[in-house]
Order: sequence, then C-alpha cells, then structure tokens
Amino acid sequence: LAGCARLDTPFSTRADEREIVRERLLLWHTWTGDEAQVLNEKLDRYMELVPDVRIIALSIPEARIVQKFAEQNARGLGPDLVLVDAGTLYDLADAGLVRDIGSPDLDLSRFLEKPLRMVKHGDQVYGLPFAAHTHVLFYHRSRVDDGPADVWEWLARAQNGEMFALNTGFIENYWGIGAYHGRTVDDEKNEILIRLGGFKNWLQALQVMRTVPNFIFDKDADALRSAFLTGEADAYFGSSSELPELRRQLGDDAVGVAVLPMGPNGGIPRPLLFVSALAFGTGSTPTEYARARGLADFLTGYEEQMSLALADIGRVPVNNQVRITASMPERTITVAHQIGSAIEIAFASQSWWRQVQAGSISLIADHHAVVEGVMEPDAFLRKTALSLQNAFGFTEKQIDPASFCPEHPAAVDVWHAMTERELAAMTEIAADFVATCPGTAVTYRYVPYAEIFAEFVTAVDEGEGPVLLYASSRWLPQLAARGAIQDISEQIAPEDLQHLHARALRMMVYDQRLYGVPESIAVLALYYNPAKVGDAPGDLDLLLQRVDAENRLALPVSFFWGFWGMRPFGAFDWNSETGSVDDAQGLVDWLTWLQAADKRPGVDLFFDWTKAEDLFAAGEAAYLVSGPWSLPRMEDALGEAGFRVMPLPGGTMGPGSPMLRIRGSMINANANQAETETALAFAQFLTLQESQQRLLDGQGHVSANVTVNLDEFPNLKSFRDQARVAAMVQETVAFRRMEERGDDLYRAVLLDDADPAAAVTEFVEAVDAAHQAESGRDIPSTDSSGADVEEPIERAEP
Repeated sequence: LAGCARLDTPFSTRADEREIVRERLLLWHTWTGDEAQVLNEKLDRYMELVPDVRIIALSIPEARIVQKFAEQNARGLGPDLVLVDAGTLYDLADAGLVRDIGSPDLDLSRFLEKPLRMVKHGDQVYGLPFAAHTHVLFYHRSRVDDGPADVWEWLARAQNGEMFALNTGFIENYWGIGAYHGRTVDDEKNEILIRLGGFKNWLQALQVMRTVPNFIFDKDADALRSAFLTGEADAYFGSSSELPELRRQLGDDAVGVAVLPMGPNGGIPRPLLFVSALAFGTGSTPTEYARARGLADFLTGYEEQMSLALADIGRVPVNNQVRITASMPERTITVAHQIGSAIEIAFASQSWWRQVQAGSISLIADHHAVVEGVMEPDAFLRKTALSLQNAFGFTEKQIDPASFCPEHPAAVDVWHAMTERELAAMTEIAADFVATCPGTAVTYRYVPYAEIFAEFVTAVDEGEGPVLLYASSRWLPQLAARGAIQDISEQIAPEDLQHLHARALRMMVYDQRLYGVPESIAVLALYYNPAKVGDAPGDLDLLLQRVDAENRLALPVSFFWGFWGMRPFGAFDWNSETGSVDDAQGLVDWLTWLQAADKRPGVDLFFDWTKAEDLFAAGEAAYLVSGPWSLPRMEDALGEAGFRVMPLPGGTMGPGSPMLRIRGSMINANANQAETETALAFAQFLTLQESQQRLLDGQGHVSANVTVNLDEFPNLKSFRDQARVAAMVQETVAFRRMEERGDDLYRAVLLDDADPAAAVTEFVEAVDAAHQAESGRDIPSTDSSGADVEEPIERAEP
C-alpha cells in the first residue's frame, strides 16, 4: 500500500458531526524502488489537494499485470487506474480490460506527439502518456569524461583500453539501425525496409566489435549490469530507467549518462521509445472513472511533469509545456535529448510488434545469433523479411532505378583507369542508365592510372576536364583540398547511401564533407593455393610456420603494401593535424618480424608487387598478399578452383589491417547544374544491385553495396570482409610525404639490414621535420610520382 491518507477527519451530511468519508481509488503500477517512491510522493500530494480520495497503490511486475488484471476484473476487483508500459497497454486494450476514452471534447494538446501515438489510434484513445525513457550509455564518472561522439571514437576508445558492456539483443541494439541511416519498416506503406543496407551495416559493425578487445557482449542484461556495477566495464548500454538502481548502488555522483554514439557517417542513433501510460479499467463505475481521470490529469499536468523532470530517475516528462533547460539535472537533459531521436512503436503497430517480442517469428533469437557470429547478416535479413511478409502481410520495398534520374538530364563524360574487362561491363551499365533516364548520355575516356590525377588537376585548373572522375579514393583528399571536385554533402540524402559499406563511404569524406560516391572496394587480402596448403591460417606466426621452400610466401613490401602488418603488433598512430607520428611501436615490431622472416626458407619479399603476383600466378608460391585487381589474372592463370582469398592474418594485438582504398565517382568542380545532377544520378546508378551484378563475375570488383550478396563469390566476399577492419587513411599531402619516407624505411631495414628500432626513430624524426618544413603548403602539386606503380591497363591497381 502506498499513500494511505489520515482517516481522523470524518464527514457526514450532519453539519454538527462533520465527518469526512474518503473514496477509494485503486492504482496498479509497475514501478519499483526509487521511481516508485517518486510516484508515491505525487500521490501523497494529490491526496493533500483532494482529501476526499484515498489512493491505494500496488506495484505489480509488468509480466504479471495483464493476467492479474483479467482475474481481478472478473471478480469486480480490478483497478480503476493502471500505469504500464505502452506495449502492455496494448495487451490490456486488446483484452478489453481498459477503456477507450476518446471523445470530441478530450483535450490531448498538452502531450508530445510521439508518446501520444503510442496510446491512441485514430479517434480511439486507450491511455494518457505519463513518462518516457529510452536506451542510453551509462559510464563511470571517475574513469570516463563522457560517452564517445561516434562509432569511430567508440572503437578507438575500446582499442585504447576502455571496456564497454553491450547487449546482443535486437531491442537493445535497435538504436544502431538509425545510426547507419536504416529503418526496419514503414508502417504507413506496410513496407519492409530492413534489406536496404543500414541494418546490415550495423550488424556487421557489431560483428567487428566482437573481434576487438574490451567489448563485453551478453544477452543477459543482469550480467552486463553487474559488469558495470563491479567496475569490470567502464561503460554500459542500458535503459535510462535503470538509473535509480545504478545511483543507489554506486553513489549519486558516480554515474554519468551519455547519448548514444552517432553513426560512422553522421547517422543519428534512434533507440526505441518506451512510454509509461495511465489507463482506466473497464470495471470502474462512472464515479470511479471520474476520480481516476482527476488523478491522471493531475499526474500529467505541468507541475507534476516538471517535478518528474527534476527527480533525476531516468524518465522524462511527456507534457509539451515542460521545457528541458540547463537548470535541470544533467542526466535528465541527456535522456531528454536522446528521446528526441527515439523511434516510437505506434499503437496501431503493436498488433504485430507484440507478436515479434513474444517470438512468433525468430527475429529476436536470430539477432542474438548474428551478433554472436553464428549466423550471417544476409541470411538473417533474408529470413526476417520473409517472415514479416508471411506472418503480417508486409511487402518488401524495391528500389526503382528511375527514381535516381536527373530533373535536368545532360551528357556526362567519364575519365577512368579501368581494365578492358571492367570497361565492357561499365559500358553496359551506362547503356542501362541512358535507357532508364531519357536525355542523358555517358561516354568514357581511359587515362593511365599513374597519370589520371595530374591530368585531371591540370584540366580542372584550365576550367575544363570531365564531368565525372571515376578513380581511387587515394586522390580524393588532395583533389578536395584543391577545390577540384564538388562537395556533394547536401545533394544526396543520407538514406540513399545506406546501402554502401560504411567504411567505403567514409573514405569519400574530406574535412567532414562528402566528395564522392563509392562504387567498389580495393583492399589487400591473402591469396593462397588450396592444392598446396589446404587452407590458410589466420595468425602471422602460424603462417610463418607453414611456409617452406615448397610452399612459398610472396609478400610485396613498401609503406602501402606493408601497412597491414602493423596492427597485429600494436599501434601506429599518425596525427593528421600535427603531421607527427605519436606511436610507432607496431611499426617497429612489424619490421622486426619481416626482417626475421626474410631469413627463413620460402619467404620472398618484393619491392615490385608485380613480381610477387607473377610467382603466385605461376604456381610457384602458396601464399600472396595482393588486392582484388589480381583476381582476373589469377582466374586466367590458375582457374577458379586454383586459389582462394581470405582476410589477412592477425596477431596478438589485432587483425591484419591494410589501408582501405575505394574506387568511386567524383564530380568536376567546373560541372554545371545539369551535368552535376546527371553525374550524381549516374554515380548512384552504378551502385545499384542490378548494376553491380554486371561487375561481379571475373572483373575483380568488390561491390561497396552491402546489399549485394557475395555468398556465391567467396573471394570477393573475403575482400569485403577484410574491409571491415581495414585502416581508413586520409591520403593527404602530409601523408604522402610520410609514405615516401616510409618506403625508404622499408628499404633500409629489409635491404640494408638496418636496426628496426633505430630506423623507425629516424623515420619519425624525418616525418616531423618534413611536416615542419612544409607547414602551410597544403595544396598538392600535380606530380604523380607518389603512385605505387605505373602499370598498363591490363595491370591497373586502384
């Protein structure tokens, strides 16, 4: 019992006796602990204002309240008022246990729109919103200043030692779908949206996190909360409603609350919104209902909603007259900010949503399996989409290629450095585009890879050049810095890019602005000959143990080609702002490993990558490190069954992490509006599933479209898997200067047998000195001598 009023002031109709008789009001709720105490204080205040009402408040577990309500209602003993989660409210309404209070004179104008949608459908109103909560990030204030701003910072902080506790559940992780610009369904159109890319990108990110130290994954919320309470975890993703209990156990000032991290490309985290609502029992008399309405109006009024905001219990008001200001508790402000982007499950959608939660389809169980690494994202999404169609009558949204057609069509000329095979497929795609978008035209011009950057810059400087440059992302930072390509950030809706690999999209960003549309991924991986070695090990030391004079390792080396080997040994931290190398221990240990490996039989290091490729293509090497540009040659030389590709081997400190390069579309700064519109349309058209299918077979194209299923192309899939842990390096002018000195470093250690530690120290000093000397000279020259190779069209490298 809660809030029992004093009964020593009787009321009767006889004036001389003046005895007050208090009318009972039965309230059931699901709140416990400190939040129940906050609720009880509100009830006490109401009874002070309305002394002829005696409120009996009972706390009942959410899981039991529907059954108990039905039992007690049948006996005429049901509650007059219930405070329950909006999902439970739907169950009560579906069972006919709560009233529809909708009427023309019902004023709902004081409520926020999203909470209101969770308790009403059309003119039917089954409750009044009272409080809202959602998922947030808790952290220990003694260890952490705040939560990570975005996914990249989150990963970096985990790699640097911060421990994060994260549930593997679908509901708990729902927020990440929005962070990757995705959605699940469109209720209004009855469409399934889960296979448009954003959801898959998020699932793959979660899978990557499982490979990174300092993440605690579990589907047991109690175990995760315990890890946070005991100090094992520095931060914990949980419901904001857990705040009172965390404060009680750790101390009021010990717990910080942060908004969830933003996505990798500016996506807003959108967790599910949870609302506690007040509903009215159908068994109450009109008088009892009127009393219950009076209490509900009191609890949802301005003063009590304001006091809820000040209570600092992880639940925030739903009255739109309450303004969240800086004078409120910091944690309340944070929860309110996070709720601003939360996704509500509308009352009308609860019919299928509650069934999903109850396990009518295997979505929730399968989501755990995906995050735990025992089910592939594509299989999960395909199965879930089919289940939603069969169980609830949804249809899957299809992308209409014509939706990308420009309003003002124009002719677009494209400069490229593609192979003849690729060009043939790309010509077919251009024909599809022109047929889909009348009035457009696309022509191609080949420019050698080693010359395309310089030639493009010269043409742009003269006010000319192609409308569209299809080239490597390695040139993008320099072109953007020169103003040679257009900032397209405001010209493409983020949701229209959700199908693109998150890291690939990030590689088309310079100074927080988007300058290109990624089309395919170019990253190093490990080729191996299954006839010689069966399979390939995922560990560097194991790889070395398998190499001998009969099973040789063909390993290209240089700063670019060897970049992947630093992370398995630790850090290589280059500060792009200062131009200095802040931590190079991973580079020292990697060069030490290479120097020792070079002395072993069967290890062949090459400063000319084409010679390494020749050795493997001739069947004389069992292992090769190269990119997808080698695939066509290997298929011609060895046949499809003669080789396999897998991600690069790792070490004790992390996976093999090569530099990520992307091929994509960039638009000439001189292009006019019609040309720009058409070029953007064509750039997006290139990434569609239908277009990408033309490039899969024999082209060496690793699609940047994550909705393109590569299960039937395991080698391409391995390259795309490798990209998930690749290093996203901005190849600015300063980086190019460092790369040149890095090439000298590799030669000194591996050709001249220099001491790795001493050589790296000299390298770091030289990089710093070069940056100081060139400080302020941030506009690149058009010298293309920094290119890795100058190869003919048949051997083009991205």
